[in-house]
Amino acid sequence: MRKLLLVLALMITLTTLAAPKYVLRFNTVAAPTQPQVLAMQKFAEIVEELSGGAIKVEVYHSGQLGDQKTALLAVMRGDLEMAGDGAPSWFADLGAMPEFGVFEAAYVFKDLDHMYRVMTSKMVQDMFDKLAQKTGLRVLDVWYLGTRQLNLVEKVGPVRRPEDLKGVKLRMPNNKTFLDMGRALGATPTPMAFGEVYMALKTGTIDGQDNPLPTNLAA
Repeated sequence: MRKLLLVLALMITLTTLAAPKYVLRFNTVAAPTQPQVLAMQKFAEIVEELSGGAIKVEVYHSGQLGDQKTALLAVMRGDLEMAGDGAPSWFADLGAMPEFGVFEAAYVFKDLDHMYRVMTSKMVQDMFDKLAQKTGLRVLDVWYLGTRQLNLVEKVGPVRRPEDLKGVKLRMPNNKTFLDMGRALGATPTPMAFGEVYMALKTGTIDGQDNPLPTNLAA
């Protein structure tokens, strides 16, 4: 009996020592097969390895802990540790920093290299620092998710000019930058969480949406 108790005590001690000191929940609205989720999972592996198991990152996909807006608000409140959907347009709204909106305007970047040079520049890093001071949101890195593609139901027909989008109910993330862009394109922007898009297209609530091709394929 004494030997058994010693073994159990040793097992409990080893389990306690192996438990992570910090657990970081990392949320995204992306589907499990999307590139950013795979990147988040790789990030979790590297963090656990480099910390010797002291830090564990738990990846939550498909908006399990909130949509784009609610997850960022949860991080700001301290109710969630990390969110992977922090687009500049959300920083513009939630941080009351409209200058961030320009980074999500159509055609603002010439190519991928141009985007990374701008988003890693001192100017943008200073903006990220200001965002952290105002909201508590700290941007760790930026990544490219793909070029946004316009996807419309068949009844809309071909779109070659802004006027071809007149009256088209185009789903947009519910923030000012995207809603303004939808109007500038000539459409009728319809604010909607990403998780609601598929059913909204099926029921005719919206006529189209725009997202990068990897997002469309995974969804």
